[in-house]
Amino acid sequence: MTQLASELIVSGSILFITIFIAVLAAKLLARASRRFHKNGNELMCGFTRDLKVPAGGLVLIAGIHTALLKLTSCSFSVSLNDKWFVAAATLLVVYAISKGVSLAIRWYIGSQGDPTLSSHTSVYSKIVVSAIWVFASVLILDQLGYKITTIIAGLGVAGLAVGLGLQDTIANLFSGFYLMMDRSVRSGDYIKLDSGVEGFVDVVGWRNTRIKVWSNNLVLVPNSKLIQSVITNCTLPSPSVLVSVPCRISYGSDLEKVERVAVEAAKEVMARVPGADTGFEPLVRFKEFGESCINFAVTMRSVDVDSQYLLQHEFMKALHKRFIGEGIEIFLPHYSCQPLNRGDAE
Repeated sequence: MTQLASELIVSGSILFITIFIAVLAAKLLARASRRFHKNGNELMCGFTRDLKVPAGGLVLIAGIHTALLKLTSCSFSVSLNDKWFVAAATLLVVYAISKGVSLAIRWYIGSQGDPTLSSHTSVYSKIVVSAIWVFASVLILDQLGYKITTIIAGLGVAGLAVGLGLQDTIANLFSGFYLMMDRSVRSGDYIKLDSGVEGFVDVVGWRNTRIKVWSNNLVLVPNSKLIQSVITNCTLPSPSVLVSVPCRISYGSDLEKVERVAVEAAKEVMARVPGADTGFEPLVRFKEFGESCINFAVTMRSVDVDSQYLLQHEFMKALHKRFIGEGIEIFLPHYSCQPLNRGDAE
């Protein structure tokens, strides 16, 4: 048997074994993917499914490289062009990493249970994957012997130009991403900003956050501005809201009786008004002796922001009626009205 025939047999055997191992690896990963899917582990199911192509490709590249090295007529040429095999292997590794990162982002965002966040999954996934591929492309070109200094400089200039032109857009985009990941502001939350804007968060978008105010209008706040604002989230950590109703009575009132009547009125209202937190015990707290009256407040609790106004409305009516029926004098300021002289009017 000639040397060439022997080398061909060895190379062919290596190539055959390589193909067998690649197919076997693909089948094992497919079986593992189905098993993870059956067990409800969607993250590992997707990862093993996406790993089939790069795993089989890496085995084939290694096998073809080894098989060619066994041929004397090809070994020298293959040794000189090892960088192409390395570049191909790097591409497959980057492909696997990009798929894994994209899958992890989708899985994490999906586990948060926020529809708004889920609607932006593809955008942020593409941004991260694109950054990975840009970095990998530069690395592969360096492996192939190309001078990447010029490329990096060009990318830097282009990035600077794009960054300056889209500065506000990029700032709003990443601010929105931070808000979504931090989950301090979510769709449906009632928030108050230090600028005076308050209302329900409609959508945390890519560029701005839409807030629905009580006039049924939408206020669009840029994400970069929102993230710099002092935000009071009335929905976190609990959607329930304390409702404090201030009142003033005359000094001649019986405070024990005032407290009893106010608590009774509050309990009666909380029992019949929808949205009242019936598990909360209403409180009466006298606050101060004013110049001509005694100031106090009655505190109740509603289950959410929406319900507080009806609760306060009904309680004020009920308390006013009870005070009149019990003979409790609600303090009314007295204004001295001076008659307007004809000469003053002129």
